[in-house]
Amino acid sequence: MREIKFRAWSKDHKFMGNVYSLDFETGLVKVEHVQKGTTHTLGISNVSLRQFTGMKDQNDKEIYEGDLVKETHIVPEERFVTVCPIEFVDAMFIINDGNFGEQTPLHENVYGCEVVGNIYETPELANVFEE
Repeated sequence: MREIKFRAWSKDHKFMGNVYSLDFETGLVKVEHVQKGTTHTLGISNVSLRQFTGMKDQNDKEIYEGDLVKETHIVPEERFVTVCPIEFVDAMFIINDGNFGEQTPLHENVYGCEVVGNIYETPELANVFEE
């Protein structure tokens, strides 16, 4: 069974943190700001929750919904790299490649991808295409 855990993007404070308490009755989320070593109690409507996929990238880094992953594609006589977001679609986590209109199930290519950012802190990386 996979581990259920979340990260949260604070819409007001503009940081990504680890969720260690989520209370649906009170509507409060406790989020740890890892870089600053502080804890924030935020309203659930003031955060964007990002679920852990249960998978790790090629560097053993945990992959969360909303992360941006770099994939290297090798086709006959051609090599190219794309950076795409991880999304939850039709009950599964997918790599949404906007460059080619493809949605690949994450579990089919998890070992060939590398987390390079997320849609909140590094949105400029989304759908990058390099030859």
